[in-house]
Amino acid sequence: LMHRNLLIVAVLVVTAGCASTSSTVIPITDQRASKMAIVPFEGQYGAQAVDLISQEFAKRNIAVVEGSTVRNLLAIDTDLSETSPNSVTSLQAYGEQLGVRFLFTGTVEAIGGPLYSFDHVKMTMRLIDVSTGQTRWIGNYGNSMWSSAISTQGDLQRGAKHIVKEFDESGADEIIK
Repeated sequence: LMHRNLLIVAVLVVTAGCASTSSTVIPITDQRASKMAIVPFEGQYGAQAVDLISQEFAKRNIAVVEGSTVRNLLAIDTDLSETSPNSVTSLQAYGEQLGVRFLFTGTVEAIGGPLYSFDHVKMTMRLIDVSTGQTRWIGNYGNSMWSSAISTQGDLQRGAKHIVKEFDESGADEIIK
């Protein structure tokens, strides 16, 4: 009987440790306080990456404009890689309409892992100054040779966390303040 109760307690402790719930309180800020908008990312996992990266920025108290506001404004096909006068004018207009100075954009791709592992995530992100069209920060995540990806979704979550951590630790967060 004692062994059975001990086994039940052990199973409950292990299963409780497997639950992963987290939350972040985002302080109320004026929309104009957000100096960066997250533009929908290109690629198969782009929409999920936007959500995950937005959550990571929120955990670091970095206010961003994202979601339907940005999607509705940028509903047309936009190539943000150009720095021609026309695209700089477009960037300035987007920045003005969103009330931001920077756009955070990028691509999220799934690339085959070694042997029979899950696909790995490769992210390339950029911070663009809307007033000049200049890229102020570039970050990359992903290594297809890293074979410890338990799942593509897990790698996507890890990638979002690592990209925002790198953004913060490289000093890019100071640019947007």
